[in-house]
Amino acid sequence: MLTRATRSFVRWGSTKVGTLLKAKPKQPEWLWCEKDLMVIDAIKKMTDANVGSLMVVDCEGEDVCRHKEEAVVGIMTERDYLTKVVVKGRNSHSTKVCDIMTPMKDLVMVTPKNSVLDVMELMVEKNFRHVPVVEGCGTMAGMVSIKDVVHVMLKEHREEVGRLNEYIQG
Repeated sequence: MLTRATRSFVRWGSTKVGTLLKAKPKQPEWLWCEKDLMVIDAIKKMTDANVGSLMVVDCEGEDVCRHKEEAVVGIMTERDYLTKVVVKGRNSHSTKVCDIMTPMKDLVMVTPKNSVLDVMELMVEKNFRHVPVVEGCGTMAGMVSIKDVVHVMLKEHREEVGRLNEYIQG
């Protein structure tokens, strides 16, 4: 039988990805790069922004560049760089992002309706730290990182502890 306290616990991890994205600051230009950019320049963008991945877009034409959410062709992560450039001895000054990125067809994505717990389980199961979020029509809605997931889970955990303290104290 569920008590008031355990009913509260069942909801832990239920924050929706869409809610998480709304709470994040608007994603600036540095979270995107063009597929023909040299890897060294993409790494510099990632370093400057203190992020571990960039969505890769194919911007052929000014109109497409204004709608980057619809021009996504893949993702480039720190792990892509390490495994496909550093370990293989490739030159990051002459290698294009499109040569090392993970293409859209190979990406695992979530929707705004997925829970943060769903994303956390997916990240653990698939061993990755960044998950693109797509709307039902396939348009990019944003990116969720392991940092985002941990932040939400900590917030929910603190709220749960507060509710349990209130319950115990009457």
